[in-house]
Amino acid sequence: MESAPFTVTKDYINFLAGGGNHPRQPGEQPGTTPPPGYLLFDGFDYPGTLSAAGWQLTGDFEAARNPSTVGGEYAIGKRINTFEGGPKADDNTGTITSPEFYLTNTNIGFLLGGGNRTDGTLQVELLVGGVPVRSTTGSNSGDMNWRNWDVSQYYGQIARIRIVDHATGPWGHLTLDNMVLGSEPAKPRSSETTVNLMVNGQAVRTTTGSDSEQLDWRSWDVSEFKGSQATIRIVDNNRGGWGHILADEFVASDITRLEQYDWLDWGKDYYAAVSFNNAPDGKRIMLGWMNNWDYGQSTPTPTWRGTMALPREVQLTQTSQGPRLIQKVVQQMDGLKNSAAAYTAAPQDVAPGTSNLPITGDVVQVDAEFSPGTAAAFGLKVLGNGTESSKIGYATGPGRMFIDRTNSGNEGFHPAFPSVDDVPVQLINGRLKIRLFVDRASVEVFAQDGLATLTDQVFPAAGANSLSVFSEGGTARLESLTVTPLNKAMW
Repeated sequence: MESAPFTVTKDYINFLAGGGNHPRQPGEQPGTTPPPGYLLFDGFDYPGTLSAAGWQLTGDFEAARNPSTVGGEYAIGKRINTFEGGPKADDNTGTITSPEFYLTNTNIGFLLGGGNRTDGTLQVELLVGGVPVRSTTGSNSGDMNWRNWDVSQYYGQIARIRIVDHATGPWGHLTLDNMVLGSEPAKPRSSETTVNLMVNGQAVRTTTGSDSEQLDWRSWDVSEFKGSQATIRIVDNNRGGWGHILADEFVASDITRLEQYDWLDWGKDYYAAVSFNNAPDGKRIMLGWMNNWDYGQSTPTPTWRGTMALPREVQLTQTSQGPRLIQKVVQQMDGLKNSAAAYTAAPQDVAPGTSNLPITGDVVQVDAEFSPGTAAAFGLKVLGNGTESSKIGYATGPGRMFIDRTNSGNEGFHPAFPSVDDVPVQLINGRLKIRLFVDRASVEVFAQDGLATLTDQVFPAAGANSLSVFSEGGTARLESLTVTPLNKAMW
């Protein structure tokens, strides 16, 4: 569904969204439209059996039950299904081999579903000279999706398709359909449920749901598109669980709807916090979990999913904007400091660019104070290795503190993970004060004595431990800096 065109006139578009969490993925195409090209074997939509059409069948598939009209969501008409192709369902075993054909183009695209086995017992193969030169298995899903083989190096040679099913047990089958020989690669079928801002035919902002019927406020910063014609496009390419999207109340605004709330933590990874009263001495101590349900099941951590944030003491204070909560890490953390190995820098200008500090570490406390000078942005880089780092900075124009983890190491495991998370922070007497706790897979930022916090997971490369200061668009001033290594907490 697509809205009528409108002109972007405000900095933000705020709206409510809910429904399924299926984000837009790059390189996908909507629907089941096949790539252009020659449909091998005239497809599978013909009367009779595969053997009658010249296919060779062995094992349980000699029962001649293919092509099938069932199994394999998103199939285009009839398909080969090794579950239906014999009397034993998932325990059917054997091979199904096509007639010979010439490779007269560069790509073979096809729809594939069914089980995933990486030991060669369940796969579709391209045979050239009787030898498998390409192979693909399923993904433990009944949904069929487009796969592609680049076959350009075998141009002009004779080939066959062979389906190998020696797998038994759950997901011991494959479904195959619509093999196309053509010049363009097949693109994976989109399964997104998204709300998109379209400018010049391109999706420039996109949002998905959170697997919830509750509609939550979302906000797009669209300031760069002011004056442009745009539309809102709702896309639903999903028939499975949470295969829908909800959207309501699109409002153009000068402020982000999210910032009408004073968030406890403005990072992506501070969740399910609990607090303890009088623990001890009348203090309110809070403990949160560093993770996010958008990608919590995908983090590249084989034996754990997120970690606990450092315990924080929470207090109420009065500011010029009214009462606010401030947070500071509990004083017991001082017992972990290796003060003898601390590094302290003298006040100095920070020229445009990045300057490495003469200390490294991946478990440290950093206390810094900056003046912006002429810089457009300034701050710290941690967990670096020369090409990647996690960037903690301040943008002077909008007055926002940020964590940029878009180049922090392994950030490609989920499309929702790479992010720049920020919080409005006012300078105090023209200065920004930062306390930063760095662990091997996390950063916790406390700005202006804990008036604003940002907490994010990061997954740097092994050995990434460099620390640096940076400035962009001008020269900033480093007023003070102390880096203190932290010892392990012994339980």
